[in-house]
Amino acid sequence: MKLNPRIPVLLLLCALVALEALSATYFVGEERLLYQKWSIPYFICGILIALIPMFRLPRIRQPQQLEHPYLTQALRFFKWGFWAYLSWQLLSAGRQILLQHPMDYMQADMMPIIQVMCQRFIEGKAIYEPIAEIWNNPPIYLPAMWAPYLPFEFIGADIRWGTIVAIIAALWLIMAVWARPKDHSLWMLLAFFPLWHLTKGLWEEQTFLIRFSEEGVVIFHYLFLGYAMYKKNPWLTGLGIALCVLSRYGLLFWVPFFLLFLWFFRSKRAAIITAGTALVLGVLCFLLPYGIEKFQLFTSLPNEYPDFARRLWERDPNFFLTTLGLAKYFSAETVDLQHRLHLVSIFLAPLFMLLAFWQLKKRNIWEGSMWGICSLKLTLTFFYNLIIVPVLYLFWVPGFFSCLLLAVYIRESVKENTDKIGGLA
Repeated sequence: MKLNPRIPVLLLLCALVALEALSATYFVGEERLLYQKWSIPYFICGILIALIPMFRLPRIRQPQQLEHPYLTQALRFFKWGFWAYLSWQLLSAGRQILLQHPMDYMQADMMPIIQVMCQRFIEGKAIYEPIAEIWNNPPIYLPAMWAPYLPFEFIGADIRWGTIVAIIAALWLIMAVWARPKDHSLWMLLAFFPLWHLTKGLWEEQTFLIRFSEEGVVIFHYLFLGYAMYKKNPWLTGLGIALCVLSRYGLLFWVPFFLLFLWFFRSKRAAIITAGTALVLGVLCFLLPYGIEKFQLFTSLPNEYPDFARRLWERDPNFFLTTLGLAKYFSAETVDLQHRLHLVSIFLAPLFMLLAFWQLKKRNIWEGSMWGICSLKLTLTFFYNLIIVPVLYLFWVPGFFSCLLLAVYIRESVKENTDKIGGLA
């Protein structure tokens, strides 16, 4: 019996996603010696994860005996049990982490700044005025970054619970990829190992993300966008784009190419709805309440990053050697070059995906069912690997996004016709 070529490709993709997850968790140690040699393989890993699902391959046909209702029910039970286990571990371990590490802006100022922004919003004060008690600088977080923490500040809870809840919600989105009973297959179990390892790392290897970081909200935003594209819902996709751009605007270069893909290869109506939803939400949530002056403040911020990176190089060059990313191959003298390469790469990545799809689709080599997710993954790969200050916890974002990509690819692999339900991505 001839082996379906999608099977080894699927196994390779699972191995790459697992390797990417291990890079941010298991390889972390006291000395982190592996990081000094691992950044380039990690970078290549991310590129391959983005490109492999684009190839047109025959779908995997499950043996009829594996479609038994009892097996399907068991897989559904295991899936949600696995999600419940991870959620409980995050909640219980997260509680201990928060109790042991109270917020202190001298250690990390991200969450204290966000807390002040939430307090000002609740009290009706000007949100983006300088914070005298924290460096006397204006806060630099966009609305979709601090607004998710409002409910926790309103009820008087530690706002860092918002990070934990956002990660649990992101895990739910991955599980929801297999929504219907017939979506479940034994192949889905392959996605659980990297997901388990990444999540476990949050309460073991890299508790910094829960202690001091807002990155859990970013993880949710990107996974929400990926899920919306998979569900072929232009309204939700527009919302996802708005959430991502209004939290971390590195996605901004990807958006025009995604809209061009929708316009020329999917549906002009979907392109218009997606763009309109994102634009309206951006205007309502930022430009109208805060004005063009604050918009100019945020657009000027990237110009300040090279100076900060240079100071870090001079103060602690070992920081760049003990983390992921390609910054270790640059220096204080070449930070400006790296910054330009960073911006150029996140523009060229989606451009390459669009032009490559245009050509390879004609030859029946690539298919478009996962173009949005894969092009976003490639953009994130360049964005995070070329970032000039590569703090290790940042790499959880592309790691979790890869888990969503893998879940979608597994589900698409066992379907008969992905073109009808394959989503915007």
